[in-house]
Amino acid sequence: MTVSFVVVVRNIARKRYCFPWMYYYLLYLSIQHLTLVSSSNTQTNATFLWLSDLHMDPFYGSANASGGTFCQTTIAATTTSESHPLGQIGCDSPFDLVQQSIQFAKNLTFANVNHNNNDDSDTQHDQESSSSSQSSQPTFLLLTGDLVRHGTEALDDSFERTRSILFNISQMIITSFPEMSIIPTIGNNDVTPDYYLDIENPTSMLEMILDGLDPFFQSSEERKTFRFGGYFARNVSTTTTSSPSSSTSTLTILSMNTVIYSTSHTPQPSKDNNEKMMMIEDPLGQFSWLETQLQIANASSRHVYLVGHIPPAIGSYRHSQLWHDIYLQRYYSLIEGYRSIIMAQCFGHLHADEFRFIYPMQDDDDDDDDDDHEAGGDKDNHEQREGEGNGMDSLHRPWPILLGSSVTPVYGSHPSIRRVTYDVGTHVILDYDTWFLNLEHPSNPSTWEKEHSFIESFPVAIDLSSKSLFDIVLELNATIHDDNASMWKALKRRQHVSYDEPNVKDDCTDIDCRNTWLCTITSPTVVAYHNCLESKSVGSSRVTAAPSGIAPSPNGKSRWGEVPNHLRSSSWTTKVLVMIMIFVLCCSCLCYWCGPRYLLTRRWRYYRKPISQEDDDDGNVGIGGGDEEGLAEGGIFKRRTPHKEEDTRDIGVVVEEVDDDEEVPMELPDLT
Repeated sequence: MTVSFVVVVRNIARKRYCFPWMYYYLLYLSIQHLTLVSSSNTQTNATFLWLSDLHMDPFYGSANASGGTFCQTTIAATTTSESHPLGQIGCDSPFDLVQQSIQFAKNLTFANVNHNNNDDSDTQHDQESSSSSQSSQPTFLLLTGDLVRHGTEALDDSFERTRSILFNISQMIITSFPEMSIIPTIGNNDVTPDYYLDIENPTSMLEMILDGLDPFFQSSEERKTFRFGGYFARNVSTTTTSSPSSSTSTLTILSMNTVIYSTSHTPQPSKDNNEKMMMIEDPLGQFSWLETQLQIANASSRHVYLVGHIPPAIGSYRHSQLWHDIYLQRYYSLIEGYRSIIMAQCFGHLHADEFRFIYPMQDDDDDDDDDDHEAGGDKDNHEQREGEGNGMDSLHRPWPILLGSSVTPVYGSHPSIRRVTYDVGTHVILDYDTWFLNLEHPSNPSTWEKEHSFIESFPVAIDLSSKSLFDIVLELNATIHDDNASMWKALKRRQHVSYDEPNVKDDCTDIDCRNTWLCTITSPTVVAYHNCLESKSVGSSRVTAAPSGIAPSPNGKSRWGEVPNHLRSSSWTTKVLVMIMIFVLCCSCLCYWCGPRYLLTRRWRYYRKPISQEDDDDGNVGIGGGDEEGLAEGGIFKRRTPHKEEDTRDIGVVVEEVDDDEEVPMELPDLT
């Protein structure tokens, strides 16, 4: 198509009915278009692996196992470790499950996902098609916390037990991925007791974790900052699927310690005379460090991923708030100034394949709920926390947050791992695939199956940017009364990674359930969540309002504001270029059809040839030196009309009205 376009423009230019420079300009645009099409056909994507909430329990099947009595049955009874060697719903991960998950992730690294002799042909086909599209080695591996089982405080020498579990997992991972950059984060179960980290004296706890995860750290600077506060920064190199041998380093990953912001964090701060907790504004100096790292990345034109364990949002189980208000406000206010470089936020903790689209808003209530581990409840106390009346300020736009599903099946999800695809230029996350271990498979409990990708489940999205997640929320709201809406089914199916609890029907088709989900996805605090429910009049009438803080425009289209072009499809550049080429072509056609009659006056003949003393081959006369010489020597101009044979050598300086095909005498200045 481009070649044909160039040929047409070339012919127009040769007929000299248009300006000659237009041909060269359009040729330049065409070459750029060909270059753009060529580059768009070249894959510029990279991948990384994401594991979260492994919760390995080396005592699975024994009296010291975490979970119910069915997890603690002795091996001699042949009902737990032998009948469920890879674990079961309601129990933390046995060693074999963690080992097989890491091994399967390793096989994904080399695009060999069909190693399990899967009898499910459809599953094999999905795996093969995915592996063929992602053939490069993942750039890095993300571990978003909670590698250790629940309830380590109940074990003898819990401190050493926790360190030992961390060390064993790190050895398994580093053995499988010796050359890969591995970024861990601290989870609330990676400290002991659960959620415990004394911010006045954190050294001993953080050194224990550092000792267990030491193989993952790459420099003394990383170890230094982690030992001080449990956080660190890592610059990673990215390799594309088209050029695995080449790499660039324009991405920074900031691993945060989110345990200290949790509403369940212990020891609790002291209280003032009004029984309100006296919160430390910046525990362990992490906010100052975070701002410094963002400034460095911004000055270096680097993009940033923010990763941690506990997300700055509310949970989908008890709908309890996960961070204190004061830390939510500080966090969202801090990152607001760096929207152009923060490309993703990845967290774990909830053991579910979910996302959040958080819109920080005004919160004037003085209540702050407790977090008692959303995904199953590590604690039973629901005491009211401090009243932080300052609440959340109204900020500009919502923030997308991705939540990782878990390896452990303890809270009703299939064990799963992710492979995430992102653009190496913008570092926008494009999609991710989830593989899960079907523990309920009737014949082969070690069968890994592939879930539909995120984009396949939510087809209104083109990637996982803010705009795409915004479109998903609007679509969910628009189909809130449609019992057969595919995206609502996908939302519920993905929550527990395709696990359907026996004898339980939870398809979330009623209006109350769906409003609850919309408010959960978009609310950062419990107060905002309840305000959202009230605005939707849950349980009363059929409401069509969008989630609080996210309203569609009157014409039904999304009200978004300024969206950077790189967050949308890269095809926009091609579209704009094609539009320019079409516009210029239309101008060329206008010149072709209208130029001789309307754009050129009879007194102005820009295509005339000077006439001189010698006839040319066509019967015209001219000076052999060219147009410029003829103009200097004197003569007249004649339109190039081959059918006119008249001799015009004997001329004067007469100017008269002539027809288009007649000669036009013209007085020339005396240049001597």
